[in-house]
Amino acid sequence: MLVQWLTLVILLTGSSYLTHAYKILCLFPHVAKSHFLMAEALMQGLAAKGHQVTMISHFPQKTPIPNYRDISLVGSMPEFVSQLSLDVVANGYVHTTIGLLAYLGYVNCENTLEFPAMKEFIAANEKFDLIVTEVFNTECFLGYLYRQNTPFIALSTSNMMPWAHARFGNPDNPSYMGNHFLYHGFEMTFKERVINTLYWEGLKWVYHFMFEKPSYELAKKYFGQSLPPLSEIAKNTSLLLVNTHFTLNQPRPLVPNVVEVGGIHLKPPENKLSKVREN
Repeated sequence: MLVQWLTLVILLTGSSYLTHAYKILCLFPHVAKSHFLMAEALMQGLAAKGHQVTMISHFPQKTPIPNYRDISLVGSMPEFVSQLSLDVVANGYVHTTIGLLAYLGYVNCENTLEFPAMKEFIAANEKFDLIVTEVFNTECFLGYLYRQNTPFIALSTSNMMPWAHARFGNPDNPSYMGNHFLYHGFEMTFKERVINTLYWEGLKWVYHFMFEKPSYELAKKYFGQSLPPLSEIAKNTSLLLVNTHFTLNQPRPLVPNVVEVGGIHLKPPENKLSKVREN
């Protein structure tokens, strides 16, 4: 009798452990490999912990990973890895960079939602315990999250965008918080503070008209005309993981659900450095 009770306890303990594995979807359709690295590292780590991960991206794994399923978007967008001239995004002109981001966000959204693999996935109406997205240049995929009524968190693979702070009620004081779209550093002169403030607030308006409104129209096309404003859906984001660290990116106030995880995608070196200095 004692052996039977012990067997039952062991079985129940094992089954309770299994229930801690969750089904997690990472909806990451942005075409830049540099952005994907952070999301990939997070999802690989969750899969290694036993969670069932589904990754929708342009970068499927070359070698299958346990608990990690790819839904490939390859072919929905032109190849951007090592194809985009640095002069296009690093010429110092804010309007050029913003224009490119707005264009990529809109086209990426439309092409992804029209892609056969994505259409098939949406039609399957698969249920997940958690969905992970990126805060960057389009919010149109929030329409899918709203329809699924699933808890979701977000990643910021760079400094938080000027338009991201409002989503979390995070302090965004341009008098001392530098704008990474501008040329100056964090220690600003009075003139630079004025310029920073104008651009900081101006970019929020630009985002609304050039990014959010076109994305909203696309989202309504695919997820229904009754879809609430994307900015309202975005306020339900439970957590933001930011690829920054105060030692490199300036200390700044953050609300509890905005967490810095800078370097999460970095792996330990394969070879240890030699203790003996070679001449």
